[in-house]
Amino acid sequence: MAAPLPQPHTRDDAERIADSAHEAFGGCTGLTIGNSRVVHGVTWRDWLPGLQLPAPRCRQGFSGHGVLGELRPTSWTVTCKRCCKLLDEQPALGLVFPADAPIQPVLWTP
Repeated sequence: MAAPLPQPHTRDDAERIADSAHEAFGGCTGLTIGNSRVVHGVTWRDWLPGLQLPAPRCRQGFSGHGVLGELRPTSWTVTCKRCCKLLDEQPALGLVFPADAPIQPVLWTP
């Protein structure tokens, strides 16, 4: 059985976690979950009274709080079709990564 996720012991701990999340996700337009290449829109969900944490706009599930590395902020274009529908935007179809994402280097040329 996996060890339980660490929980904040005091209100100050919880506030530090929430402040850290706001700092990390404050200016980003999207987030990725784990090692997924899908970019989701960012929204803020209530966590504890008066505190919010970032979450995928489409409510895609993930384990944990999201602040231990499960969620990663990004400025890449949102590619999740459900998030795009909620944002009333067109998804970047055909792209695994947005155009400004790092690409694999060329190993050889013909």
